[in-house]
Amino acid sequence: MVGGTVIAGKYRLESPLARGGMGSVWTARHVLLGTRLAIKFITPRTAGAERARRRFEREARTAALLQSRHVVRIHDYGVDGETPYLVMERLEGEDLAARLAARGRLSLPETARIVTEVSRALRRAAEASIVHRDLKPSNVFLAREDDDDGGGGEVVKVLDFGVAKAPCLDGDAAADGTETGSLLGSPRYMSPEQVRDSGAVDPRSDLWSLAVIAYRAITGAVPFSGSEPAEVILRVCRYRAVPPSEIAPELGRDVDAFFARALARDPGHRFQTAGELAQAFAAAAGEAPPCLASTPPPRLPSAASERSPASRESLLRLAELVAQGTP
Repeated sequence: MVGGTVIAGKYRLESPLARGGMGSVWTARHVLLGTRLAIKFITPRTAGAERARRRFEREARTAALLQSRHVVRIHDYGVDGETPYLVMERLEGEDLAARLAARGRLSLPETARIVTEVSRALRRAAEASIVHRDLKPSNVFLAREDDDDGGGGEVVKVLDFGVAKAPCLDGDAAADGTETGSLLGSPRYMSPEQVRDSGAVDPRSDLWSLAVIAYRAITGAVPFSGSEPAEVILRVCRYRAVPPSEIAPELGRDVDAFFARALARDPGHRFQTAGELAQAFAAAAGEAPPCLASTPPPRLPSAASERSPASRESLLRLAELVAQGTP
């Protein structure tokens, strides 16, 4: 791609925003309306892979379905020649991974605000029976917004629903862009049930991931780390997280109690809704409880009818052995 290229007769590329091994994101303008947008492409090599194209389309359809201020807005999706493209709102700001890399840790009030706004996106997803399955700091964007008075603020938006579990779109696990032999998500942020069977998760798995993000934000460390994926999976399934106050003593017992529940290995012992989790974290942080409706998690289709995406065979076997030995 080069600047000045017109995509689908409608969008003129201006400059690249980001590039990676799987694709790129460009700033563009609508040829007729002049509106500024962002366009995401997958690389020509990746575009030829059917699985990658399904995932790309799924990202577009799932995000478009979730009409929320806290989910990136999707304006268009299509294929120009042989290249799939996804047109999104143009965001100004940085993702949470970049902020944490620059600052190391965030305050409890700032983290509570981020948790609350991500929880609003997860509440909307749960209402649609959607599980993100790859919630991590790089998929949490801190967008700057201008208001009508010339001031500005920041709004949190959840990105990348490419591996989301979305029965509302289709009932065929093979169509969700995943295959046996793949590892869905980032191990450090995945729940114990997700490392065992990505197809069996429900919205409480995303709440685990959000708790890990909050833990990373206030302590500067993830609760389950390791140099290899297998080591991380072992810790996620067997070890308990170090109480945050042992890393940062000023955090206190209320914060420790929050994470003891939020990171319980049994989903039934965790917070059951995004609203419940956000309110509990705000209370632990000494903030006013957010206004979040608390709706029960939807019943998702049984995993028995779905194929179970996994990591390499050795990782899946490790997760099974760990699960058998976990009380």
